[in-house]
Amino acid sequence: MHEDLPRELDGHVFNPERSAVPPGWFPLLVRMHAEMLRVTPDYRLLQVKEKFGSLRVYVAQEFPPAVLAQLKRCAGFSVAQAWETCELCGSAGRPRPPEHWVRCDVCTSSSHTSPT
Repeated sequence: MHEDLPRELDGHVFNPERSAVPPGWFPLLVRMHAEMLRVTPDYRLLQVKEKFGSLRVYVAQEFPPAVLAQLKRCAGFSVAQAWETCELCGSAGRPRPPEHWVRCDVCTSSSHTSPT
């Protein structure tokens, strides 16, 4: 598995070499993984990444409509939580201009200059 994703997603991401998220969002993805396993143990994600300061989760379309809708709800919940979670440390955060990276006050005031 790609080192820029939680190990729990191993085998569930179709294109791990094109997937990466900052470490502060790993817990969100681990919770999303647990929820998706409850929907179907063979769920598949096409890609998981940070883009323009937001979490992007692309769910494979290979499931019946009801299952796909549940998987997309799981992904959507994690995406929404990422807007309030520091991508560096996982604490409560918010988008910070001008780059709109999601950071907490501590990480904003530290010397961190990029999310990865």
